[in-house]
Amino acid sequence: MTTFTVSNIEDSGAGSFRDAIIGANQSSGLDEIIFDIPGSEPHTIQALSPLPDITDSVIIDGTTQSGYAGTLIIKLNGENTGDNVDGLTITADGSGSIIQGLAIHSFSGDGIILDGSDSNQISGNYIGTDSTGIIDLGNQGNGISLINGADNNLIGGTSGANLSSNASDALSLGSEGNLILGNDGDGIELSGSGTNLNQITNNYIGTDVTGTQVIANEDGVSVNDGSSENIINHNLISGNLDDGVPIADPETIDSICL
Repeated sequence: MTTFTVSNIEDSGAGSFRDAIIGANQSSGLDEIIFDIPGSEPHTIQALSPLPDITDSVIIDGTTQSGYAGTLIIKLNGENTGDNVDGLTITADGSGSIIQGLAIHSFSGDGIILDGSDSNQISGNYIGTDSTGIIDLGNQGNGISLINGADNNLIGGTSGANLSSNASDALSLGSEGNLILGNDGDGIELSGSGTNLNQITNNYIGTDVTGTQVIANEDGVSVNDGSSENIINHNLISGNLDDGVPIADPETIDSICL
């Protein structure tokens, strides 16, 4: 495994996040992108053009930044990238990647896309807000999209208690759950034949980080166009503008929502 270190907030050049993605794409096999940015926190990486697709497996871990103590301190801001630009896209060749510990917001497209990409883990990120988890900075598309046969992906994690009538036993976002809010599209969309066997678990979708204030997406988690056999469980899905979990189309079968 080769480690690439992001050591500044510049859009490009040595030590930039963009340069680290390029390096990881060119290095065969699983690699790691870590963060060691000097100065006061949080650190905002202001992308000025679309970032490269992730085309080889990589771990991108914002929690490696010095000073991380459970609150996200690496922000990826897409407001200056242009029209119809997504945040991070993992292609089929990038299968087996992990993205964690990033606040991804203000892109004109989706926050994260898994495009025909399998066996990835997207955990502990804020999608559609900054590191505070309370400000609406939604992406103009979906928070997270799984499309074109993306399967066996984990969106969220295993930490967090089951929901119950006892407030003290309510679902905890934990360190692995994603906070997905304020996006103009859906919080999470699973779409297309072959987009199967994905697990959406222990996320907050449509609220702030406290789980008490509404910052809506369009739908919470939408399943459509033949996506099937997905599991949606132990999430807090609330306050979204339209449906919580719409499951559409006759071909969209056998998905489980708990």
